[in-house]
Amino acid sequence: MYHREFIRLNQFERIDIGLEKFLFMTMLLESTLLPNLTYLCINFDQIHVDSNFLKATVLKVHPVVKTLIKNLNSAPSLDYLEFHNAMLDLDDMEELHTGAAKLKVIDAHCTSISNEFIKTVPTSADKKSIIDSSGVVIVRETESTVEKNSIDFFVLCSAGIYDINGELKNTLIKWLLYMGCKYRSTEIIFKQSSAYLPEICEFENPILTIISKMSDTKKYHASLYPITKSIMNAMDEKKGRLEHLYLYTNTMESIEAQLQHAGVPKQAKTICYLNIKSGNLDLKNSITLQSILSGLSQRFCSLINSKIKCTMHHCALIELFQMLPSLLEVFVDSICFDATENIIMIPITRTKVQSLSLIISSATAPNMLQANQVMEFILQSCPLLSTFTLSGSVFEIAILKLCFFYHQKLTKITINVKKVQYYTFSWENEKQGLQWADCDEIAESNDITGRKPHIDIAWRGKNVILDLQFVY
Repeated sequence: MYHREFIRLNQFERIDIGLEKFLFMTMLLESTLLPNLTYLCINFDQIHVDSNFLKATVLKVHPVVKTLIKNLNSAPSLDYLEFHNAMLDLDDMEELHTGAAKLKVIDAHCTSISNEFIKTVPTSADKKSIIDSSGVVIVRETESTVEKNSIDFFVLCSAGIYDINGELKNTLIKWLLYMGCKYRSTEIIFKQSSAYLPEICEFENPILTIISKMSDTKKYHASLYPITKSIMNAMDEKKGRLEHLYLYTNTMESIEAQLQHAGVPKQAKTICYLNIKSGNLDLKNSITLQSILSGLSQRFCSLINSKIKCTMHHCALIELFQMLPSLLEVFVDSICFDATENIIMIPITRTKVQSLSLIISSATAPNMLQANQVMEFILQSCPLLSTFTLSGSVFEIAILKLCFFYHQKLTKITINVKKVQYYTFSWENEKQGLQWADCDEIAESNDITGRKPHIDIAWRGKNVILDLQFVY
């Protein structure tokens, strides 16, 4: 019965599916030829039994992945394969290339390669190649059809990501060796989405080999190994144009050192997007911060977009605006208001920021005056704003005021802040707004004193789109 039904589906050109109650895609590939299928995207998250690729999930997911890859020869025209939350080993990669001979793009998000469950793959005597399951050294540069291979590793280590060693380290080295050996003229993106990794010297040579094989060096993730002089020299030798740089760190000194290396070669002149990610960094105003921002201002003349994922105190954000006024897009993952710090309002620098996204967080609840002073300074510093996004939590603030009186280019305001009870609009569409034009009628009647957390938004533009959400 399934066979007859699946035959009707053999004209599919694109399939985007999550595996849930039954393994639809595997059954489809086993049952019929899909001659026109060129794009396949599968998310394995629905068959996970935990969130960290523990043993039960791996034992369930990996056989499904293997079966699916084994049957990809039923889609002879497949040129784009996208996996989410899968588990792969190097034998799977070899099978993948054998079964999908026309594959141009491999895009694997959050891919587990946990060493505990992957068969040991030996390396060659010179430690520069790996040997397949038959004991034969994998032929160098055999995959000429693949134009892009992007793998986002999820690395689970029982001892903790900071103590990466032994077989887990060897497994990553083998993956890096494989990518350096297998492809030529390919855009290769390798990264890990778990946490900051310490500098592991054994990773450097395989990564340098990969860089030498890259067809495109516009984007580089320094998540498996930090930016060093050798890495940047390899980028220069490719004579490419590095535009997007992603740094992963846990100390200010590491950021400073990596940016110094990145700022010396010619690549610094073309970097327009900088992403700094750290789960442990507490970014405050300091001599080191000023040195970092000064270096960015002097060496990265094309920088227009910055995304910072760490705890940034409001004083550091003010310093950022002061020293990098040419940024067009700014995203800060965690703005921290420190109630113990005094606000010193400095002369406003008119920045060129057009898109601003902030997430509010704080260890201690700021007072209402402090929070509003900082937000007023931020908004007045960005008169060219087109889009503004605010999320996080207002904590004990009764009212947070967002005033966009002088933002003539503003097109959209997005608010997704926890604990907000309602919104008011003291000024809208170039006229006095309704005092209680709120989104929650119950809050109006229950908040006569106006002390419940709410946000007042004022703007002058006639075509501004408001996207206001309630998150409790």
